[in-house]
Amino acid sequence: MSALPFSSGTTGMPKGVMLTHRSMITSIAQQVDGGNPNLFLKSDDVVLCVLPLFHIFSLNFTLLCSLRSGAAFVTMPKFEIEAMLRLIQKYKVTATAVVPPLVLALAKSPLMESFDLNSIIIVLSGAAPLGKELQTALCHRLPHIIFGQPPTQNSSSPTPSSSIKSKTEPR
Repeated sequence: MSALPFSSGTTGMPKGVMLTHRSMITSIAQQVDGGNPNLFLKSDDVVLCVLPLFHIFSLNFTLLCSLRSGAAFVTMPKFEIEAMLRLIQKYKVTATAVVPPLVLALAKSPLMESFDLNSIIIVLSGAAPLGKELQTALCHRLPHIIFGQPPTQNSSSPTPSSSIKSKTEPR
């Protein structure tokens, strides 16, 4: 076992999920060296971490994949929408991982219009189910993004959402 991150508790109490070294390495390789050129990280990416690193989604995608790819890594001590938007603009963040409540906050925030968010390319939502309407609402606010969702607790590799159009050419 390489890690014991905790689930979000979507179906009950949060629980430790045992992850093997092979599982973690495979997941990281899929996201950094994988077959979907629109979703894997590159050394010139800037990844913003707004989620706690004790959760697999944040640990794997934001920290470990950033380290593997050589991407810059920006952290926040806690989520505040204005601070997040300011960091995206200041550091020209290209990728971030969020959870559905943050997607809702971003989709509805009037502050989105006050910042230059053109650098953001990849937004991943995980740790809990996300409805199509909420995906669509965020993508209307940020029409240039590629939106993805990790499928399960034992793998945090993202897949592009089938309900949102993603790029057809490598980024």
